[in-house]
Amino acid sequence: MRRAASGRPAWFVFVGLMVVGLNLRGPITSPAPVIGEIRSDLGLGTAAAGMLTTIPVLCFGVLAFPASRLIRRVGIDRAVLVSMVGTALGIVVRSAGGVPCLMIGSAVLGAALAVGNVVALLVIRRDFLTRVASTTAAYTASLNVGSMLTSALTAPLSSVAGWQLALGAGAVLAILGAVLWWRVTAGGDVKEPAPEAPSSVSTPTGSLWRYPLVWVLTITMVIHLFIYYALTAWLPEFLGDALGMAPTSAGFASSLMQVLALIGAFAAPAFVRRIGAGGALAGLAMCWALTPAGLLIAPSWWLVWSFIGALAQGGLFTALFMLIVERARSPRESGAMSAVVQGFGYALASVGPVFMGHVHDATGGWATGMLSLSGMALVVVAIGLGFALRERDGQAS
Repeated sequence: MRRAASGRPAWFVFVGLMVVGLNLRGPITSPAPVIGEIRSDLGLGTAAAGMLTTIPVLCFGVLAFPASRLIRRVGIDRAVLVSMVGTALGIVVRSAGGVPCLMIGSAVLGAALAVGNVVALLVIRRDFLTRVASTTAAYTASLNVGSMLTSALTAPLSSVAGWQLALGAGAVLAILGAVLWWRVTAGGDVKEPAPEAPSSVSTPTGSLWRYPLVWVLTITMVIHLFIYYALTAWLPEFLGDALGMAPTSAGFASSLMQVLALIGAFAAPAFVRRIGAGGALAGLAMCWALTPAGLLIAPSWWLVWSFIGALAQGGLFTALFMLIVERARSPRESGAMSAVVQGFGYALASVGPVFMGHVHDATGGWATGMLSLSGMALVVVAIGLGFALRERDGQAS
C-alpha cells in the first residue's frame, strides 16, 4: 500500500484532505442564496449583509500569521482538527439568530478557516511532494465542490426549515471532517510528522519581497480573491435583479460556477507547464475580466459567463497554490510564502463584498461594480504578461 510521507496510507490522507477542503469555502458562500431572507428578517442593509462574507475573508488575511504560529506550536495534524472543530462552532453560532450571533459566528468561522487555509498546503507539501500538481488540483476542486454544495442546497433547505437551519446544516460536514481527520491521525502504524513541517511556517517574511514571484503571486491573489468573493456574495442577487430569478434558481445558477470550476482546477497544471506561469496567470485573469462585463452586457448568457468565470476561479487558485509549493526553495520558505500571499491576499480582498454592496447602493445598479471588477482583472493580465517576459529571459524567481 502506498504511503504518504508521514507514514500513513496515502489514500486515507488524501480523502481526509478532500473532506477538509469541502469545508474551507462552503460556509462562506452559504449565506449568498438566502441573503434576501436574512436582510428582510434582521433588517440588514446591502453593505451590512456583505459583511457576512467580508468578516471571514478578513480573518483569513489578518490571522494568517497567527495561524502559522499556532501550527508551529500544535503541529499540522492537530491544527487541522482545530480548524474543523472551530468551523463547526462558528457555523452553529452564526445560525443561532440575531445580528450579534451572525457577526460573532462569522468571526469564529473565519478564524478557524484561516488555520485550515495555511495548514492544508503544508499537508500537501508534507505528504504529496512528488504529486504536488495533481493533489493541489484535487484540493482546489474540493474547495469548489464545497461551495457548490452550499450554494445549491442552502435555498431549498431554507424554503423548508428557514435560513437559520439552512446555514447551520453546514456544521454536519465540518464535524465529519474533524472525525475523519481524527481517524487519519489515529491509525496504529502512523509515524510522527516530519519535524520540519510545523516549523516550515516560521521563516521571517521580509526577505521574500526581494523575489518578483512573491509580488506577482500576492497581487494576483488579492485581485483574484476580490473578484471571486465579490461575485460569489452577490451573484444570486444580481441574477434575481437582472433576470427575475427566484432565490432557489439563482442559488443553483451560482452553484454552477463553483462546480464548473473543477475544469479550471484540473486544467491549470497543464496550462502552467505548457505556456509558463506568467502566461497562465494572464490567460486565466482574462477570463475574470470577461465574466462580470459579460454578465452585465448579456445576463441571459449567464451560463456562458459562469463557465468562463469558473475557469478563472478554479484555475487561478490551483496555479497560485501550485506555484507557492513548487517554487519555494525550502519547506520553511514555502510556509512563509503561503502566509504572505494568503495573508495579504485575503486581508485586502475582504472588502470585495462590501465594495459591491456599497457601490450598488450608491449607484442603484450593478454596472459600476461589475466594470470595476473587470478593470481589476486586466491589471493581472498585464502583470502576468510582464512576468512571462521575465520567464522568457530567465529572470523570474
